Amino acid sequence: MKTKHRIAFTFWGRPLARFRTLPDFLGLGAQRSGTSTLNHYLSQHPQFRSPIRKEVHYFDKNYYRGVEWYKGYFPMQSRSRISVTGEVSPFYIFHPYCAERIARDLPHARFIVLLRNPVSRAISHYWKQYTTGFETLRIEEAFKAEVERLAPAWEAIKKGELKIPIEFQKFSYVVRGHYAAQLKRYFSVMDRDRFLILQSEDFWRKPVENMDRVCKFLGLDPMSKSLKPAQRGASTAQYEVPHKLIDELTDYFKPLNEELYNLLDEEWDW
Repeated sequence: MKTKHRIAFTFWGRPLARFRTLPDFLGLGAQRSGTSTLNHYLSQHPQFRSPIRKEVHYFDKNYYRGVEWYKGYFPMQSRSRISVTGEVSPFYIFHPYCAERIARDLPHARFIVLLRNPVSRAISHYWKQYTTGFETLRIEEAFKAEVERLAPAWEAIKKGELKIPIEFQKFSYVVRGHYAAQLKRYFSVMDRDRFLILQSEDFWRKPVENMDRVCKFLGLDPMSKSLKPAQRGASTAQYEVPHKLIDELTDYFKPLNEELYNLLDEEWDW
């Protein structure tokens, strides 16, 4: 936790948690798919009340701390005007325990999901880990090693262990692109109409139109046409990625993308 967030939470967040509200919505992910941009735009809306931090990671990493701890990150309860609050933790959509936890604890919340072309998402995820020093393998080697690296985590999940190895978050480059399976996990415990699912590429191309959809979905007034631009991370286009690897990933994800299109009854340009 960053120092300023820790101080805010310690001195005025947690002590007043019982007077605070739970989120009206969650941004579930996916990672490297525009969740920071979504949060940036929402923060410009006068009816959005920001939590202490964008990513609270309660339902994935901090669930053992309890709901009062979670409430400590959100604004005080208010009935004076129409407003919403929520957080964006992009690990939620992939984490296998989150759907049931969220369904149980937030029975009336809404959910926003941003999905990026899984080939681009996987590559972006890799370079994020590589540039921060967590990943040391070359990209081809890292993708080939993924199944073996994640095996202990899947075993822990199979046993129902609460603590899942960190590799599950850091090295899940390809498997995170299994979007249909992740959404089905949520749809099995919550109604589909509680979800707004956006294509990341379209969100970046047409931010105003897509934020209008977000505002309508959350019951907010439309946003100004002059959104302050978000600073996106470095494009993966600047990195050298073997064409063979891109072709292999494209072929791998083709049937998985078709499964997603059928689930959403939409055809995207991936």
